[in-house]
Amino acid sequence: MASSKPSQYRGPLSPAMAAEGIALARKNAARLIADAELMLENERPPSAAALAILAIEELGKVQIIKRIVLHSDDAKQLKDAWKEYRSHRAKNVMWILPKLASEGANTMMQLRQATDIDRDHTAMLDSVKQLSFYTDCFTEKARWSEPGEAVDAPFAPAILATARLLNREAETSERELELWVEYLAPHYAKPTMGDALLAFQRRLFDEGL
Repeated sequence: MASSKPSQYRGPLSPAMAAEGIALARKNAARLIADAELMLENERPPSAAALAILAIEELGKVQIIKRIVLHSDDAKQLKDAWKEYRSHRAKNVMWILPKLASEGANTMMQLRQATDIDRDHTAMLDSVKQLSFYTDCFTEKARWSEPGEAVDAPFAPAILATARLLNREAETSERELELWVEYLAPHYAKPTMGDALLAFQRRLFDEGL
């Protein structure tokens, strides 16, 4: 009997395929943000919060796809990147960026918490998403949870604002990703990566991207 679940791709991506995947992720994030806004307008904050978190997860795919396209010849890196692509916590890691910026973070080292999938903020957001969707039972004394009570009223507009902030409207073109591979592939996760990023940005500017 054939499986009803389609097999998930785990191989390399060309710049063209990566550009398509990024565009689709951003398009779907915009749809989820619009749906979250409707929920908030109709006084459904738990649903609004859950949809905003799903939008953040879709936007988190952008950076992971950019990692995948860098590692077309490295089977282990590809495996790890695709695993992160399908991990909720790996995709929500950047939601903490606005908070870090508001606290004065303005260097790559100060912002590195927004790349660590094992930090508490990724688990917390994933838990809030579950609480926004489902009833559950917690603690040794069996305390029931339901979305209307579990999600604080101010949280929904706050996390929706974060989703909007992370939703960059500009297109990531195939040419941009070709340059990304050219400049970053030899330096990824090495001490020279910072300089490579700066050179990449300068080239984007020179080409009007």
